[in-house]
Amino acid sequence: MVAGDVCHRCLCGLSAEFLEGRSVNQDDLIAPVRRLRRTFRTPLVILLDNLQQHKGKDLRRWCASVCDVYLEFLPPDAPELNPAEGVWGHGKCVTAAGRLVDDSEQLKQLAREAVTAAGEQHLLRGFIRGTPLPFRFDLKTCKHHSDNQ
Repeated sequence: MVAGDVCHRCLCGLSAEFLEGRSVNQDDLIAPVRRLRRTFRTPLVILLDNLQQHKGKDLRRWCASVCDVYLEFLPPDAPELNPAEGVWGHGKCVTAAGRLVDDSEQLKQLAREAVTAAGEQHLLRGFIRGTPLPFRFDLKTCKHHSDNQ
């Protein structure tokens, strides 16, 4: 599954794609970012964990070629900084609470329900604000700032 939090001006959104029976590759990462870029038509800051595929040459090369997509990496072993952890925590405690699954299809359906339920504006904002992330993006000047740079 590929999941990410998206904040655009005053609106937040949650994007998730479920990959059936295979691991994520570079094309799986570039395609949704390309769609987001076309949709929002504004510079994007993409927050990623340290999955090896997130640091691949193809993704970095594509971001460099478009000049308005910035990759920020979470520190290793720091799930408390990842807004997506709030989505999964909400899913476990609210969407999946007390429910048992018998097979992978039911598990996939439950994951989809969790993503849908967590997509409400106030929840997404809370997941993002609930992390002490050390970067900001100035939409007026379209400049990206990071304490890591």
